[in-house]
Amino acid sequence: MSEFSNKNFIGHSPRGIELDSEMLEVMRLAVERGKKIPPWYGVSQGAYVYEFVPTTAGLIIKVKNTETGDSIDLTDYSEF
Repeated sequence: MSEFSNKNFIGHSPRGIELDSEMLEVMRLAVERGKKIPPWYGVSQGAYVYEFVPTTAGLIIKVKNTETGDSIDLTDYSEF
Protein backbone atom coordinates (compact mmCIF):
# COMPACT_ATOMS: atom_id res chain seq x y z
CA MET A 1 0.00 0.00 0.00
CA SER A 2 1.42 3.35 -1.03
CA GLU A 3 1.69 6.29 1.33
CA PHE A 4 -0.17 8.29 -1.32
CA SER A 5 -3.25 6.13 -0.94
CA ASN A 6 -3.90 7.94 2.36
CA LYS A 7 -5.83 11.07 1.37
CA ASN A 8 -4.63 12.80 4.58
CA PHE A 9 -0.96 12.28 3.72
CA ILE A 10 1.06 15.51 3.92
CA GLY A 11 4.16 15.41 1.75
CA HIS A 12 7.29 17.50 1.61
CA SER A 13 9.92 18.06 -1.03
CA PRO A 14 13.43 16.77 -0.26
CA ARG A 15 14.24 20.27 1.06
CA GLY A 16 11.27 20.18 3.47
CA ILE A 17 8.84 22.41 1.54
CA GLU A 18 5.25 21.26 2.08
CA LEU A 19 3.50 20.12 -1.09
CA ASP A 20 0.00 21.48 -1.69
CA SER A 21 -3.05 19.20 -1.92
CA GLU A 22 -3.27 19.50 -5.72
CA MET A 23 0.32 18.31 -6.17
CA LEU A 24 -0.26 15.43 -3.74
CA GLU A 25 -3.38 14.39 -5.66
CA VAL A 26 -1.44 14.33 -8.94
CA MET A 27 1.25 12.22 -7.28
CA ARG A 28 -1.32 9.85 -5.74
CA LEU A 29 -3.04 9.33 -9.12
CA ALA A 30 0.31 8.69 -10.81
CA VAL A 31 1.18 6.00 -8.26
CA GLU A 32 -2.25 4.37 -8.66
CA ARG A 33 -1.65 4.17 -12.42
CA GLY A 34 1.79 2.65 -11.93
CA LYS A 35 3.71 5.70 -13.13
CA LYS A 36 6.84 7.19 -11.65
CA ILE A 37 6.55 10.52 -9.89
CA PRO A 38 8.88 13.09 -11.45
CA PRO A 39 11.04 15.24 -9.19
CA TRP A 40 9.27 18.34 -7.93
CA TYR A 41 10.88 21.34 -9.59
CA GLY A 42 10.08 25.00 -9.77
CA VAL A 43 11.83 28.25 -10.44
CA SER A 44 10.09 29.96 -7.53
CA GLN A 45 11.07 27.09 -5.24
CA GLY A 46 14.78 27.62 -5.94
CA ALA A 47 15.31 24.18 -7.43
CA TYR A 48 18.24 25.40 -9.53
CA VAL A 49 21.46 27.17 -8.57
CA TYR A 50 23.35 28.93 -11.34
CA GLU A 51 27.10 29.37 -10.93
CA PHE A 52 29.07 31.80 -13.08
CA VAL A 53 32.84 31.80 -12.58
CA PRO A 54 34.85 34.33 -14.58
CA THR A 55 38.41 33.21 -15.30
CA THR A 56 41.20 34.68 -17.38
CA ALA A 57 40.47 32.00 -20.02
CA GLY A 58 36.69 32.49 -20.15
CA LEU A 59 33.41 32.16 -18.26
CA ILE A 60 32.58 28.86 -16.55
CA ILE A 61 28.83 28.22 -16.28
CA LYS A 62 27.32 25.45 -14.15
CA VAL A 63 23.73 24.67 -13.12
CA LYS A 64 22.86 22.47 -10.14
CA ASN A 65 19.47 21.03 -9.22
CA THR A 66 19.10 21.38 -5.45
CA GLU A 67 16.38 18.71 -5.27
CA THR A 68 18.31 15.89 -6.93
CA GLY A 69 21.91 17.09 -6.67
CA ASP A 70 22.35 16.72 -10.44
CA SER A 71 24.58 19.30 -12.08
CA ILE A 72 25.59 20.21 -15.59
CA ASP A 73 28.52 22.20 -16.93
CA LEU A 74 27.31 24.53 -19.70
CA THR A 75 30.72 26.06 -20.35
CA ASP A 76 31.69 26.44 -24.00
CA TYR A 77 35.31 25.31 -23.71
CA SER A 78 35.88 25.90 -27.42
CA GLU A 79 35.94 29.62 -26.54
CA PHE A 80 38.92 29.13 -24.18
